[in-house]
Amino acid sequence: MKDTLREEDTPAVITLAKKFRELVDANLSNSDLSITAIARQLAVSERTLYRKLTPVIHTTPKQYVINRRIEKACKLLRETNLQINEIAFLCGFNDEHAFRVAFRKIMKKNATDYRN
Repeated sequence: MKDTLREEDTPAVITLAKKFRELVDANLSNSDLSITAIARQLAVSERTLYRKLTPVIHTTPKQYVINRRIEKACKLLRETNLQINEIAFLCGFNDEHAFRVAFRKIMKKNATDYRN
């Protein structure tokens, strides 16, 4: 995702955003990854995480995590023959139905159609 820096984005906010993205990318397959856990690891409150990052990443932290998981799923759908339930699990979804709903909402088509 492309970030747009604004004048009010301090080096601390930029560093926070970078650490957030790195943490999310390193833990995409972890179904226990939550905004609470991320905030704890970054030593900020959830409210601060939302307040500081939303303008920089152009979405909420929660939606960013979902978007990155779906991006990973798209890559796996294109490059592997794994079953959709396996891809859902590898992308951090415990529930195949939740994966399918999130995938359709973001990609505007279901995972099977995307693959084909």
